[in-house]
Amino acid sequence: MYDLAENVLPAHIEQSLPTAQERGHYYVRRMLTALGIAKARNIGYSSGAVRRLSNYETAPGIDNSLQEMVESGEVTQVHYEGALHYCLTDALADTPKRIGAGTSGSCRL
Repeated sequence: MYDLAENVLPAHIEQSLPTAQERGHYYVRRMLTALGIAKARNIGYSSGAVRRLSNYETAPGIDNSLQEMVESGEVTQVHYEGALHYCLTDALADTPKRIGAGTSGSCRL
């Protein structure tokens, strides 16, 4: 059985659509939570499907959100094998400094 949202949800529930910035931040957080570390193109890989299914253009929101989240410290840039990657800063706190006995203190991703 289906009904309109305004008939089902209480009046205090926010029903407005998210802004491009809010959508971008959501995609960045969700993808980095799932992937751990990723290039910008990996974070936005599903933007084509999202655009086809919902008519939302996510790529500009993701690019802008990455920059804002790096500036705020929520996301950290990681240079690995000559390429720029991103990860959630909080995830770095959970990363061991050394992996295995006899390692040099750096870890391979």
